[in-house]
Amino acid sequence: MLRTITNNREILFWTLQIGGWLGYAVLNYLIGTEVNEQPGEYFILSTAYAAGGVVITYGLRWWYRSAWEFRPLNILLAAGLGALVASALFTGYRSWAHVEFYGIYSWSELSLVDYFNLWDMSFSLYVIGTWSGLYFGIRYYRTVQDQRERLLRATS
Repeated sequence: MLRTITNNREILFWTLQIGGWLGYAVLNYLIGTEVNEQPGEYFILSTAYAAGGVVITYGLRWWYRSAWEFRPLNILLAAGLGALVASALFTGYRSWAHVEFYGIYSWSELSLVDYFNLWDMSFSLYVIGTWSGLYFGIRYYRTVQDQRERLLRATS
């Protein structure tokens, strides 16, 4: 079972993607209910945050895959740009979901700064940056392992 998951890149990606975002939803729920004293229904909002994260990072994966063949500096620049854009999208989505879930504000009462404040942007950049680091780390490890296996087959 484990070999099937690790040998197929798509299955590995989706296993880690869904598992990671489910972990995010559970952790977000526990922090929200225990520390911030949110109501029990907060799990719906935590799950919505995670679902948005799945969609946004799936798009980020496409961006990173297209940048993989660049030179290292260009990969770094593309990854930084992608992470910033994805973080802004994740921040905006989380703010939108929060307002929709609680319904305590009307859209006309909020400004753009309310949706993209520094605290939420830095949190989103941390989450998306961690996801990006794991993506590139796993991708690089898999590439090195594939090259090593090809070399071993060629020399035997």
